[in-house]
Amino acid sequence: MDIITELQGLEPSGRTRNLLRVAIGSYDPPNYTRLGAFEATLGFQRGTVGHGANRAIAGIYIAMGDFGEDHIGTLFHSQQVQALLDDPADGPSSRRMAELEYAYWNGQDTIGGWMGRQFSPSVRDAIQWAFSRGL
Repeated sequence: MDIITELQGLEPSGRTRNLLRVAIGSYDPPNYTRLGAFEATLGFQRGTVGHGANRAIAGIYIAMGDFGEDHIGTLFHSQQVQALLDDPADGPSSRRMAELEYAYWNGQDTIGGWMGRQFSPSVRDAIQWAFSRGL
């Protein structure tokens, strides 16, 4: 199931509508935002790091909007992350992505950084893998 179909099946909140607008290409969010991170991870096949990250970012955005986003989209638009997104989520690239994101949050002295540090690389890797499989 693609992200547009998944989003259309959710309660039509403002946040869900924002994600849908990004997914269909009618809104191009600033790269540094959480919606920018969502955009940076769109279009990856099920089973990839990008697919798992995209679904996780969508869930975080639905729950929290832009609260605590701390320019996280910058990380997801980086060449280092983009190089990992098409890789299988059951391989080392998922762990590497989790480590990069954890390091990013570890460098933020904000409420967003504190929240981000609550999920270790191992937990992040497991979440990405689960979302990449559609679980």
